[in-house]
This record gives sequence, structure tokens and C-alpha cells, in this order.
Amino acid sequence: MDMIKSLNKAIEILEILKNSSGGCSLAYIYTKLNIPKSTAYGLLQTLVSKMYVLKDEKSLYKLGPSLILLGKRASLEMGIQNIVLPVLRELSSEIEVDSFLMVPTGYKGIVLERVEGTQSIHVIEKFGNEFYLHCGATRKAILANKSEQFISEYIETVFKNKKIALIFP
Repeated sequence: MDMIKSLNKAIEILEILKNSSGGCSLAYIYTKLNIPKSTAYGLLQTLVSKMYVLKDEKSLYKLGPSLILLGKRASLEMGIQNIVLPVLRELSSEIEVDSFLMVPTGYKGIVLERVEGTQSIHVIEKFGNEFYLHCGATRKAILANKSEQFISEYIETVFKNKKIALIFP
């Protein structure tokens, strides 16, 4: 598949900003992407002009409000909430704990909807939270239903250069 390199880099910038808290400097972004400073600057200026990215008073870049509108529109297009919310409410009422609609996004899972149960213990998962599939019971359930090939690739990618002990029965 032919990809437009500049568009791909712009998306990678959005991914970097999504995974940061407090924003990122221009230097951090071009270093992380291994691209020229001028290229990163041009891409960021384009994203800022469309409000997909904001630049604060400390010259740190953060995700912008245009992404919220895109996300809300995507949510409406999917129509999932209308179908899933009644089921999640019924499930949470029956089992008395929080219920989630979570979808896999590559090696991570993202929360699209959450309904609180009646028990006083609640899981702190909010709309848009995205973590690796081995983090949390709901994501582990998704991971457990993936193919052996996916799980092998997942382990190789996510745990690359990390010392872990894997125990299989």
C-alpha cells in the first residue's frame, strides 16, 4: 500500500502527543520521529492551523479541540453507544460492578463506553483511555482471544528489551 509519508508523519506526531502528558517540545518530536527539525515544524504548524494541535505559552505542543469533534463524529457514525449502552446498563445492574465497551487498537485497548456498577469499588477507566492489552482484566480478555501469532508478535513488540518471566502451563 502506498502511503503519503508526510501524512504518516503527521499522524505519528498526533500519536506522540496522545501518549504524552503536559505536551511535547519541537525538539522531542523531531528527535523521536528521527526527522529534520524543519519537517517537524512544518507539520506541527499545519496541525496548529487546523486546531488539531495547540501550542502553549511554553512552546509545548498538545492535542487540540478539532480532534474532539472528529472523535465525537466518529462515535456517532459508529452508532455503537445506542446499541451497547442498554446492554452495559443491564450487565452492570446484574453483576453490580462496572461494565465497559472496549475495542482493540493494535496492541492496545481503548474504552469507548463505561457504565458504573452499584458496588463501592470502581475501576478508573474513562472514555478514550488506551493501554496495552496485558493491562487490566478487560484488555486481558481481548488478548486471550487473539491468535497465537498475534500474541507472539505482541510479546516481541511490547516487551522488547524488557526482562520478564513468562510462565505457560
